[in-house]
Amino acid sequence: MFMGDASTTTEKEILSKYNLPDIDVLKVGHHGSKTSSSKDFIGEMNPKYSIISVGKKNRYGHPNKEVLDNLEKSRIYRTD
Repeated sequence: MFMGDASTTTEKEILSKYNLPDIDVLKVGHHGSKTSSSKDFIGEMNPKYSIISVGKKNRYGHPNKEVLDNLEKSRIYRTD
């Protein structure tokens, strides 16, 4: 599942509209910022693997620690 720049609001809409089983690969939304990848969303999607597109030592502090905590059951791959 590719999340692009989807926010937690969009995640809630996805969860309410679709019955998605556990997914294999999640392209984490918005570079792992705190405005995406909520605990509820990640818990429902339960991705085996998560990919975070992020620059090394970026000025935004991506990915956010809370997002990484939400993904603790997923194997994380990062582009930095």
